[in-house]
Amino acid sequence: MMVISSAHKVACMQPYLFPYLGYFQLINAVDDFIVLDDVGYFKKGWLHRNQILVNNQPFLFTVPLHKSSQNRFINEHYIQDSWSTKFLVTLKHAYSKYPYFDDSWEFIEKLILSTYKKNLAEAGLYILKQISLRLKLQTNFELSSKINTGDKTKQDRIIALCKFKNALTYINPIGGKEIGMYHKKDFKPIELKFIQREDNEGMFSIIHYFFTKSLDEIRDILNQYKLID
Repeated sequence: MMVISSAHKVACMQPYLFPYLGYFQLINAVDDFIVLDDVGYFKKGWLHRNQILVNNQPFLFTVPLHKSSQNRFINEHYIQDSWSTKFLVTLKHAYSKYPYFDDSWEFIEKLILSTYKKNLAEAGLYILKQISLRLKLQTNFELSSKINTGDKTKQDRIIALCKFKNALTYINPIGGKEIGMYHKKDFKPIELKFIQREDNEGMFSIIHYFFTKSLDEIRDILNQYKLID
């Protein structure tokens, strides 16, 4: 069940390309979403890879980057220009018979083509904004590189970003609670909450749901979460 609060809420996340539903639940839960573009890139992460369904089996896709390195920031990485054509063919083969393919194909195709030679962060932010607009989410977006927080790192920087946005509540994915990433006492007077999914939709890319569900059904799923301490 969605928890509704009048408190100004903020979340911060790296700019994933075509992320899973839980990412958009987080966007839906906050007023301001700060895209962490000037943080380190992790090769084994999910920034530019996710899952779709091909022949009723999970299929991992990766958006290839030019010379990726964990020694550079996310916004210092660029997307290769050769991936989109093959991936679009894969998508059409996998989803053309699904009920909402015709409704969303042009939209998804445009987003995929928009990544051509783009900076990873730039492409990620554009995709997040366009999907949020299509789903009628009222969240504001901003790049962390545009906000001066001095030389703070990790938790101290997140707190500084929250203060810049006058946040009363900071919301983080539930994984941060499970590994003890943040501590409530350090955030005070900002309230620290963690978002927990309450849907049963699995971990597929948002692309999958645009072809298999109506926009109203997706919006309903985005409200299926709870905020916990």
